[in-house]
Amino acid sequence: MDKATATTTTAPPRTDTFAHAHAVAGVVVAELGETQMPFALELEEDFPSGWRIHLKFRQSRAEGLFAFAALVDVPVTRAVLEYGIHLEALVRIEDVEVRGSALVSPDVAAQLEGEPTPVDPMPMPEPEAAPPVPLGASVLAAVPAITHVEVADGGE
Repeated sequence: MDKATATTTTAPPRTDTFAHAHAVAGVVVAELGETQMPFALELEEDFPSGWRIHLKFRQSRAEGLFAFAALVDVPVTRAVLEYGIHLEALVRIEDVEVRGSALVSPDVAAQLEGEPTPVDPMPMPEPEAAPPVPLGASVLAAVPAITHVEVADGGE
């Protein structure tokens, strides 16, 4: 009998598994170290792009975001929102999307980006308080404090 002469090749290991994404997250966090560690890490599957890791940094440790961006050699982008500055770095590591983000104040963003602290162009003046009105001259002086209410008898 003839044997099959075709060679068999093994498929490369799948990298779109939770275990793989978890391992990538572990390596990234270990590289950042204790002082640059994010306060939260989300690991989720997104069809069709695969697994995603989201490293969340607090304002007090936002320098960890910049350490992450330097580690993977990507820029930190910014978006000005009404409640602060959203900073983000995004990269793909071994088929896993890894994103780091932080929401910081404009002062902290300027400090992290090496810019001078922003100054308000024109401070708002304090509103002038209205002079007090004596209670006898007030509209409330003409309104009785207690109003008599009559309750109708239910016919009982």
